[in-house]
Amino acid sequence: MLHIFHQGMFYYISKHNQLTMSKIPTVPGRGLNSKAAQELRKDHLKKNKIEIDSLESYSFETSSIQNNIESLIGSIEVPVGLVGPLLFSNQENDHSEFVYTAAATTEGALIASMNRGAKAVSESGGFSAAVLHQKMTRVPLFVFDSLKETIQFAHWIEANFNRIKEVSSRYSNHANLTEITHTITGNKIHCRFVYTTGDASGQNMTTSCTWHAILWIVQTFQEETEIQIKHFVIEGNGSSDKKPSYISLIAGRGVHVVAECELTEEVIKRVLRSSSDEFIRFYTSSLAASNINGMFGYNINCANAIASIYAATGQDLGSLHESSTGILSLEKTDKGLYLSLSLPSLVIGTIGGGTHLPAQQEVLKMMNCAGTGKIDRFAKLIAGFALGLEISTYAAIISGEFAKAHEKLGRNKPVNWLSKSEFDKELIKNSLLQEYLEWQPEKISTSDLLATDNGILTNITQRINKKITGFIPVTLKNPRTNEIKNVVVKSKPTDLETIKGLHIMAASVDPKLSDLIFNNRQNLEYWNCHIREHIMYEFLKKINFNNTPNYYGSANIIEREAFLLILEEINMSNITPINTNWTKEQIQSAIKGISRLHKTTIGKNQEIPETLIPFDASSSIDLYTKLLHTSLQDDSPLWQKEGIKMLLQFVPQKASNFLLYKSITHNDFNPRNLFIDKYNKAIIFDWELATINYPQRDIAELLSFTLEDNFSKEQLLDFIHFHKEQVDPLEKIPIDEWQQNFVYSVKEFAYTRVAFYLVLNIIVKYNFVEKVFANCLKMINFLEED
Repeated sequence: MLHIFHQGMFYYISKHNQLTMSKIPTVPGRGLNSKAAQELRKDHLKKNKIEIDSLESYSFETSSIQNNIESLIGSIEVPVGLVGPLLFSNQENDHSEFVYTAAATTEGALIASMNRGAKAVSESGGFSAAVLHQKMTRVPLFVFDSLKETIQFAHWIEANFNRIKEVSSRYSNHANLTEITHTITGNKIHCRFVYTTGDASGQNMTTSCTWHAILWIVQTFQEETEIQIKHFVIEGNGSSDKKPSYISLIAGRGVHVVAECELTEEVIKRVLRSSSDEFIRFYTSSLAASNINGMFGYNINCANAIASIYAATGQDLGSLHESSTGILSLEKTDKGLYLSLSLPSLVIGTIGGGTHLPAQQEVLKMMNCAGTGKIDRFAKLIAGFALGLEISTYAAIISGEFAKAHEKLGRNKPVNWLSKSEFDKELIKNSLLQEYLEWQPEKISTSDLLATDNGILTNITQRINKKITGFIPVTLKNPRTNEIKNVVVKSKPTDLETIKGLHIMAASVDPKLSDLIFNNRQNLEYWNCHIREHIMYEFLKKINFNNTPNYYGSANIIEREAFLLILEEINMSNITPINTNWTKEQIQSAIKGISRLHKTTIGKNQEIPETLIPFDASSSIDLYTKLLHTSLQDDSPLWQKEGIKMLLQFVPQKASNFLLYKSITHNDFNPRNLFIDKYNKAIIFDWELATINYPQRDIAELLSFTLEDNFSKEQLLDFIHFHKEQVDPLEKIPIDEWQQNFVYSVKEFAYTRVAFYLVLNIIVKYNFVEKVFANCLKMINFLEED
């Protein structure tokens, strides 16, 4: 069908050449932001099968945004992260302070990188900054008949500057015209009006002032010279408004601010995992490439910091292009490295625009930058945080972290992941076990995807994985009995996706550590985790292990990387918070539940699925040693440092397929993955890390999470003996050997899993890590003190 636009109407010519007319739809309430007008627009969109329910929530009063938006339909939420503390040395009052900002972004790792840069700057003594000037420009265009008339006009403007300044001042209390320069191109002249605008960015006020000034200029010039101005416009694109340009880089537009700091060699090495020599080497080479490419200025990444602060503080996002034209300079010093970042055209305001909105106002107050008299401070803090990000990103590129996080575990080819629409009744039906084939999927709630906050690994992989992971609620119905079952389809990340998440997080701490994770990937507990859980649920069903959610089926669609389980729905409110102390009865119920598996499989090599292999920490000693060394922080408490030094002496056993005293273990047996029901029965789930090890390994992990800080040796021994009674009622294993294996299991747990926790805790603070590590050390001390 052919579409033709003629005289304000669309015409559609069908294949039968019949001409019909259709008017352009009219959106109702165009100039109104009232609730009624919003409902009219929403109804209009619904008629066109467009839903906007997620946009409707907002906290501001519509009356407060009349000058900020037209045709309001709602607001967009952007996650906001905290950046800081950053040490700011304010040279104006010779005072140093720690400052914070909020940064709005959807780019993972940005906040972490800004914080790493802030840490490096702060630990080296902080940053200082200076504002060189503030200005805003408008550049109207005038057209004449000849070059001669254009030159006469230029002279007239110069001679009458004070009169023009007086006219412009009538239309703003803040805009102050300071100069008018010009560029002549034949019979055309661009006049650059330069203003200072106080604490406002000034784009609107300078437009108004300039417009009234040029109206006066046109009338007065023609009256006094009898020369006719053929055409004029308020802006001939000479101000580079919202565009980077050399004139803005050289002459400035907005605030020209410069931030500086000096990093010590020790901080560069410890925090940034690099050296000043590596910084300079990269700087020289990359600066040459930037010049060849014609880059405006020179910087690596400051647009990210500026954009995120702009979004959080109500700035004009359209001005980001010109505002992020920065010049980064590096210089080797006796202490380490001097760095400065110059932002010559930072278009900002602490009043006007979106700065008055409630959330944006709170962020400005957090920075102590709200209201009048604050624009210089605001510019300095933006420059300081941007400088911190430049430093962190520089270090990431130099050390290889930047590439490693994207390439080493990247894909060679794209994967066509399952979409929500493909989680349909046919997929569920085909995934059910034989005994449940008569059940029919009634409802599949893909819109209610339950995002799991079920541990560190899930959180890590969700940051790097765009496919559907989590729990999809499904209702099954038996048409014969009308019985209803509420189940979930569990979609988990693969082993490589899990390891990739660890790899990326490790890269932000130490690139050598991320290399070791990649090199040892097949030895890690997470290898084959996506397959292992399927195998475990099949096996647990086979041995009638009923301390786990009911298992209804599974599907492995390998080419789509979809590994699905259909399980009984768990009420997550039953799960005890991870940092909560458990009662003796709860702990014993958990031990009794897992002991049924230990007792069934201990020493029975031939009955265990072949795909489950013994965990072998001895094959990755280089990785675990590096984890422990990395977790040794200068500010770590003494007890933690001593504990890490003790673990560095630990020598893990070589794993053996001979399972005399070993069994299947859950290997992630903590309050995240089990709960005690109303009948005091332990319900255990998330079996993807299951392996073959000493059964004491599960109990060591459970007790490290659940024991009170002041637990006694007697309490510990009671739980160890209780576990032995459940697993070895005939007392075939000597108690001394049982306890020795418990001590080994605690050490292995701390040496492997807790070592990962300690390193991840450097990046993101997990409130359970210190407790778990402290309890591990206390258990070891109690059992070795004799």
